[in-house]
Amino acid sequence: MAARDSNETILDLILEKTSNIERSSNSSTIRQSLKDAIKEQARNERDYRAKMVTFDLTQGQSQQELTDKLQAFVNLSQIGPIMNRATKERLYVQMAKPSDKVALIDFIKLKPDNDLLKTALMPPVSPGLYYERLPIKLEINNVHENISIDRIRATIESILEASNGSKLIMIKDGKIHQVTKKRTVTMKVNGQAFMDICVTMNATIPVGDERAKINLYVRANCRPFRCNDCFVIGYHPKCTGKYCGRCGSNEHLTKTCKRKTKFCKNCHKSGHQARDTHCPKYLQEIAKEIRKFDFPISYLEDHEQISHLTKLLQLK
Repeated sequence: MAARDSNETILDLILEKTSNIERSSNSSTIRQSLKDAIKEQARNERDYRAKMVTFDLTQGQSQQELTDKLQAFVNLSQIGPIMNRATKERLYVQMAKPSDKVALIDFIKLKPDNDLLKTALMPPVSPGLYYERLPIKLEINNVHENISIDRIRATIESILEASNGSKLIMIKDGKIHQVTKKRTVTMKVNGQAFMDICVTMNATIPVGDERAKINLYVRANCRPFRCNDCFVIGYHPKCTGKYCGRCGSNEHLTKTCKRKTKFCKNCHKSGHQARDTHCPKYLQEIAKEIRKFDFPISYLEDHEQISHLTKLLQLK
């Protein structure tokens, strides 16, 4: 069944062309939509981070035993309920209130050094903050094959070495394009390293010496996953099959589409395709992705810093 009625009218064409003209004449519309989405997603982020505590599960600690001890503390203290989320390496505990977290930390500090809670508690990443978001993914595009990954790594490490707490967690070389002889270098950094690279260095990595200096430009990759077949954004356990990227129909593919107007099956609006970066649904999903990463909290709250972040984003 098609995603919408197959009848097109002259009015459809006029409305789409008008919409495209308005969009191209005001390119800031996309950025403003993204800023609004970031503010909405990050509305309670500061409070969320203030209520979180992280425990290490890599040293043989039992998740169940930790959970039991935490629940015993909750019952004893008669504080609000807790919520747990675990990965293979970490147990994340969300307290009901920031004051409950402070009470828990104070309780753990009084325990003997060999107590399970005390040995498993991860040290704070900054005063009072016992929770760290995922490493930020950065990209350097159009890196020529003559510039080695070792050279880039050494330059980045020299930028970060003077800063307290900066971490280059991973750097990976991309595949060289046969025609352009260029590739993309990806890396993961923590929030402080993001500040050092993207703020202090203005998202520029100068590689080489004074005689032959080349500037490499860094972008933040917060793009959500998007299925190449059904175009659904984000995690979905089962793809529903191939759809037309132009009109959203599941009765034909994009290359055989005969419609003159576009329709997005994600946001159910006309005038753009499901793969277009100005899709409202896509921009909202980018904002959700941004909140997952270790961006400094001010980059999710302050108007000017949100503007700076949106300029750094790699949208495509």
